[in-house]
Parts: sequence; structure tokens; C-alpha cells
Amino acid sequence: MLVREIMTRSPLTVTIDDAPSYAAELMSHARVSGLPVVDPQGTLVGILSEGDLLRYTIAPDPRAQLRPPLRRGIPLPTRIEEIMTPRPHTTREGADIAEVASVLSESSWKMLPVVAETRLVGVVSRSDVVRTLAHPDREVERLITATFRDLGRPGWRARVVGGVAQLSGTVGEREGRAAAALVSAVPGVRGVEPEQPSTTTTQEVPRAAIA
Repeated sequence: MLVREIMTRSPLTVTIDDAPSYAAELMSHARVSGLPVVDPQGTLVGILSEGDLLRYTIAPDPRAQLRPPLRRGIPLPTRIEEIMTPRPHTTREGADIAEVASVLSESSWKMLPVVAETRLVGVVSRSDVVRTLAHPDREVERLITATFRDLGRPGWRARVVGGVAQLSGTVGEREGRAAAALVSAVPGVRGVEPEQPSTTTTQEVPRAAIA
């Protein structure tokens, strides 16, 4: 499965000149954990996370007498450019979801911006990836069967076990590749096992039976 098949297109964004309070309001209402930061041309220039807001935009409470203020004399930021993470890690529409899942699982990031050249085209989040796993095998089989039927290939079949589709009913390597490509795009498919080409053995006829 590819990023383009699960990513969120036209995501909410902010600019470097927006106020952190505006970004916090967007995150709260949209229930997202981060926002891409773009310039007027739509070029990605950074990313703003919940962690960025927490680290830099909350003033110490003077009522807390147990410890001194941490930012005495240091003004709070007024522009997102002051607190965003520049040059964030990105991915592309044609990237494999397995690669994105690996990056997200090994890092503290909760989402990746999706770019074409440098222009932002979407975002893919941990929850987007997790949703691809939330499909029972029987439901995935039903979707695959419907896909094959709609393409006029009712003889193509797939058995799904643990998200892995095992193909059958194809004729020849070309059909097998075509079926595998279609199935890999079905939501819930985590892998495809193409049908193995059958081998025909020729039984030797005894010489005595040859007249």
C-alpha cells in the first residue's frame, strides 16, 4: 500500500507569521497533534508539534512558590517561526506504507508531511497507518473479490490470512503481476503472495505399451 492511498490531502497548515495561540486553537478543534508550516507558495518550511507549543508558549505561574520561574525576563514567542521545527522529515506519495510505519515507530513523530518536490500535498499520521490494520481478513477478501469482479476477472481469487493475500486463479506471470498490483492497493492488505506457476510433469510411457 502506498502513502497516496491513505494520506490526508489538503491538511490544515499554518505560516511562520501566525501566532502560537492560533496554532493551538487549530490543533484543539481539529484534534491533530501537529501542523505543517508553509510559505505563501505552499512550500513546506517546517512543522509545529504539540511538544513545540508546550515547551515554548506557557508562562510560569507566579503562584507556584516551590520553584523559581524558568523564563524570568525572557519574552514568550509571538510567531510560529520562533518555535517550529525547520526542515522536518518528509515522505512522498509513492512511498511504501511499510517504510512510513517503520519511521514513525522508531521516532517520536506522530505524522509526516507528504511533499511533491518541496510543495506540501498532504500528511500521513500514525493513526492513518494504524487504520490500515483495522480490517478483518474476511472483509478484506470481500473487497478483493469485488475488485476482481468489477474488472471482469471473477476467476481471480484471494485468501487473506493475517492481512496477507494469497492469490489464485491467475493464468501466467503477467496476470499474476496485475492481480498482485491490484490487491496491494486494497485497504487492509499488508502483503501479497502471488500464485506460484504450476509445473506440469510428463509421465513416461513404458516401452512395452508402445505398439
